[in-house]
Amino acid sequence: MRSWCDRGLFGDGYFDETIAQGLARVVGGTAVMAPAMTGMLPGDCSQVDVTPFPSLRQEVPDVTFVFGTASLLGINAASTAADDAAGVLDALFDRNVRRRFAAKVPGDWNLPLAEADAQGLRAVAPAVFAESAIGLTRAVHGGRYGFATWSFFPPKAEALVIEQFRPLVEARITAQEHLAELQSVFARERAGSLTPGVAAAVVLDR
Repeated sequence: MRSWCDRGLFGDGYFDETIAQGLARVVGGTAVMAPAMTGMLPGDCSQVDVTPFPSLRQEVPDVTFVFGTASLLGINAASTAADDAAGVLDALFDRNVRRRFAAKVPGDWNLPLAEADAQGLRAVAPAVFAESAIGLTRAVHGGRYGFATWSFFPPKAEALVIEQFRPLVEARITAQEHLAELQSVFARERAGSLTPGVAAAVVLDR
């Protein structure tokens, strides 16, 4: 992020502007990127496309897309209705369900399924959403995905990442200082058993 900002790819005032102002900079040609939620996209998305973040180094050969998701689906190990709960999850991970959601609320149901269902999604959703969901499924199957560092952090560690993001990008603190403080906060929370559980694997079908 610091490299992208240093190159001016986000324009000036990235941290002080609204999402709408950032998108306006891209449209006006004074910024290259304006990461935003899909809710900020226009009603007619037929002329909108998705592009990866610029690569920062040769050691990362694949292009990088960032998906902001906030859902963890699982079954309580002590549940007396585990099979019923599994049936509900199976229903959610059904291509017909995703098609119906994609047609009504595109972008909000980009679940990785056992099969990309490319033809079905392209028939009901704008390309900017359909291609993202198709690519996500294929990336998961190919093992080309990862989690942001804060995905499974406990509350105080997650809050620190958010709090220090701007000073880190603006070089007011170093990456080493940030990581050292983050490790300290995380260790204290882990000692108090406050860390959330981490799934051992991504399961796409039963």
